[in-house]
Amino acid sequence: MVTAGLITLAVIALLWISFCALALYIQQHHGRLEPDPDAGADLARPSVSVVIPARDEEEAIEATVRSLLSQPGVELELIVVDDGSTDRTGELLDAIAAEEPRLRVLHDPALPAGWLGKTNAMHQGAALARNDLILFCDADILHRPGILPAAVDELERAGLDFLTLAATYRWETVLEHAFGAVGMLTILVALGSTRYEDPERPDDAVGIGTFMLVRREAYEAIGGHAQVRASVVDDGDFGKLVKRSGYRVTALFAPRGLEVRMFRGNRAALFGPTKNLYATLGGEPIGAILVALVFTALICAGPIAALSGTLAGRWSLAGAGLGLYLTQYALFFGLRSWQRFHPLKLLGFPLFALILWLSLTRAMYFQRTRGTVLWRGREVKLGPLSSTPMTEDGGPTYGPPTSP
Repeated sequence: MVTAGLITLAVIALLWISFCALALYIQQHHGRLEPDPDAGADLARPSVSVVIPARDEEEAIEATVRSLLSQPGVELELIVVDDGSTDRTGELLDAIAAEEPRLRVLHDPALPAGWLGKTNAMHQGAALARNDLILFCDADILHRPGILPAAVDELERAGLDFLTLAATYRWETVLEHAFGAVGMLTILVALGSTRYEDPERPDDAVGIGTFMLVRREAYEAIGGHAQVRASVVDDGDFGKLVKRSGYRVTALFAPRGLEVRMFRGNRAALFGPTKNLYATLGGEPIGAILVALVFTALICAGPIAALSGTLAGRWSLAGAGLGLYLTQYALFFGLRSWQRFHPLKLLGFPLFALILWLSLTRAMYFQRTRGTVLWRGREVKLGPLSSTPMTEDGGPTYGPPTSP
């Protein structure tokens, strides 16, 4: 019995080492974009429209907006869509807009049936944009000086139609660290193993909500966010849609150009993944549960073995479990170049299993019993969890959505 347990722990350790070795390789060799305030200085200043969907973002929205308004080397138009905020988000935006003519604020757009608030906000904001380049970004991103002109320069230099950037992720509480350790590892591997330039793999692309720069011509041609109106992973599905439509796309890391705190506090980390998790795991209850069970076993096997071995006096099992746990910790710690975390709080990474099961259970409840997705206190009734085009006739639609 003990021998079987030791073999199982050894296999799990090898799986983690292999997976993290791949992640470390990707972290070191995947393309990066550095902020460059002088990018394109010898050319005409490019014009960029920035669209930000914001709902209950009073803690971060002012820093995000001001970090964009201070970007050098670009002619900037900033459109923030206040998506029915219940806090001071709208008030803060109006105060900035009163002193800054480059900022326009659209408050409380109507939410048509079949749309998520975020996709609706981005679609309506894009319809107001006047420039040939449109940047979509989340409302809690800190943009370091020079990252926007550097991105525009890269888009033009590489002949791209769509460029998405991954930020440095900052974690504060224990549960934030737990999500970051495991969640960011999987995202890192997904980003680095995607074959963006292979036309034979039309779905091999990603979009990251932190930063998505797209040419207006391409955006309108594919139908804008109407095509992913009901997607709970809209950024990822949007990136796939752009490539599937024949446009050139890529994703780069920008650890010194962008920073985000994905969740603000333990409660947010515990329930924040609800919107994306169920769809990410496939949208089918049995499959989602099986994947969650596998993840739980891989994450918690070390601590469980260490505890059960100690209680039973089986010290070889306890030692092997502790060894697996410390190995995992060391591997997560090695990924710190694109994460900001506290080494002691990182020790709580097995709590990712708690986040996984609570968020999954919550997502399944709303989807299976009420046919809705819950996001920031709002329930939205959706159709199938699909990334296929969502227009009524299967063709592209552009412009402000209207209620059916």
